[in-house]
Amino acid sequence: LGFISPNFRDHPSAKLHWRHLALRDRARFEVFGYSLHHGEGLLRQRIVESCDLLTELSELGSREIAARIALDGIDILVDLAGHLEHSRPEVLAMRPAPLRVSYLGLPGTMGRELIDYRITDAFTTPPAEEAFWSEKLVFLPDTLWIYNDREAIAESAPPRSACGLPEQGFVFCSFNASYKIEPDVFDVWMRLLARVSGSVLWLLDGGETVRRNLRREAAVRGIAPERLVFAQRLPHAEHLARHACADLFLDTFYCGAHTTAADALWAGLPVLTCPGGTMAARMSASIVHAAGLPELIVADRAAYETTAFRLATQPGDLAALREKLARNRATCATFDTTRRTRELDRAFEAMWQRHTDGLSPENFAVPPDEENVESR
Repeated sequence: LGFISPNFRDHPSAKLHWRHLALRDRARFEVFGYSLHHGEGLLRQRIVESCDLLTELSELGSREIAARIALDGIDILVDLAGHLEHSRPEVLAMRPAPLRVSYLGLPGTMGRELIDYRITDAFTTPPAEEAFWSEKLVFLPDTLWIYNDREAIAESAPPRSACGLPEQGFVFCSFNASYKIEPDVFDVWMRLLARVSGSVLWLLDGGETVRRNLRREAAVRGIAPERLVFAQRLPHAEHLARHACADLFLDTFYCGAHTTAADALWAGLPVLTCPGGTMAARMSASIVHAAGLPELIVADRAAYETTAFRLATQPGDLAALREKLARNRATCATFDTTRRTRELDRAFEAMWQRHTDGLSPENFAVPPDEENVESR
């Protein structure tokens, strides 16, 4: 197996991938990593340790990269980026391995015949939409998402005052990147602030322009600008710990939370989401569903607002969700890295079996892990 990415460095993708690379069954697979962007630090070192060999290719041309991968005798090349920055889709076009697979990265089709298989799930990519993909689809049983089940959370959460939050009052939170905040979801958020006395909206700080624009838009909607509180960037373990200061994570609509949603759930914060019509708008729903919280996935925007208001004004309902999330955390599919790795391994073996049988790529579903079926 070859895994190619520009993000084997201090990047959210590296946080997701190093653990399953390390867990891969070395009796069945040899793991090669190919880096398309130079990086250093702890995450880079973890990727190095998780691969049998990691090769830095960022200084090479695309033809040279393809030749190197072919020389290594890779059977299945797994692209972890898609059309993200610093990726090299032209390398995939040269078919440096018999099979090319897309996993995570940009949430969507490559739009042309660069990839043989896309790994997904039936929640994120409904089977009825297969015709809109240039890749054949491989459906994992619960969710395509994979998380690092060793992700550290700082031992103590800061007080609300240290985060600029009021000691009393409901804290709505959305740590999505600011480019995901569209006017229609912002309208809903401002209506919630107007309806829930003393509440605030806690956002990730995207810089002076973002702060100024969002506070201006809040004022236009009749909300005092100071009710928008911006979180400064922190080391990841500390960032996870401060989720304890929030009450409810509100997802965005068109491009939802991905790693951000999984981080919130891992830290014990319920995530409310309204899935849309694209993979980017459905990923968080897949993550929340696999965490065993289907009641936090709503059908439309009216239900999104109604549910958020109910949870903000009915403490017992929110407490029950928090307790359920805490119970599920150790066993749910979202955070079971070992289970997801086994599912991916079975997917790769099925792809390779079809290839050695002389069959073209085709859509298929990976059956659930028998151990987990028996334990349910």
